[in-house]
Amino acid sequence: MDVTLCAHRGMSKDFPENTMPAFEAMLDAGISYLECDLCLTKDEKIIIHHDANVGRTSDGEGPVRQHLLTDLEKLDAGSWKAKRFARTHIPPLTELLNWAMAHQILCNLEVKLHQDADRMIMLDRLQEACMGLDQDLLVFSSFDIDLLHEFRRRDDNAKLIPIHGSLHDQVLLDAERIQAQTIHMDGHLLTKGDAERIIAEGLSLGCYTINDPNLAQILVSWGVSVIISDCPDQLGLSHDPRHD
Repeated sequence: MDVTLCAHRGMSKDFPENTMPAFEAMLDAGISYLECDLCLTKDEKIIIHHDANVGRTSDGEGPVRQHLLTDLEKLDAGSWKAKRFARTHIPPLTELLNWAMAHQILCNLEVKLHQDADRMIMLDRLQEACMGLDQDLLVFSSFDIDLLHEFRRRDDNAKLIPIHGSLHDQVLLDAERIQAQTIHMDGHLLTKGDAERIIAEGLSLGCYTINDPNLAQILVSWGVSVIISDCPDQLGLSHDPRHD
């Protein structure tokens, strides 16, 4: 069974996560599906960044939401990984989208809400940034189910993916309410029974963050169709280069 491989924050095992070098490395690896994280800046721009604070993956400090985009772009977001990545910048969403559209890369845009008050602002800015782009290359995911409900209320056609750690009844109810066709689950917590139940509901199943080839093989044998990994090219899986 072929599986779709997705680069988690780009090729983040060997490159600084959520940066253009990590995404550009996908081309050489033959990976055409990326996952990245979205955060809001002080001036309500969207950047590609995971944490609420900038300190772990840059030479800056403090909350992302307290920094202007222009200041964040000046930070070194590569040296923490390796000296050869010095002066790598934190990309704004627009930069990533322009690159992805040019290379026909499917983008899983995971929305991070580090404060509930940002929910509507984030959706406004995200929809603005994606307007006029090839919607077949865009999917939107989040742990924040309220955000996905609001997204669906605004857009009947958007591809929405709820993310969960473990399976419970509400997971399937929420998927139905937002008309999701895919669910992403923590592959380290998933059981074979969980996978069978999700697939029996007519849903596709993706798992994160899978860097162990043995676990990847097990999940695929259970019917998991998308493997999200820091090193998708190192899992030994036969993958479908077409977008899932």
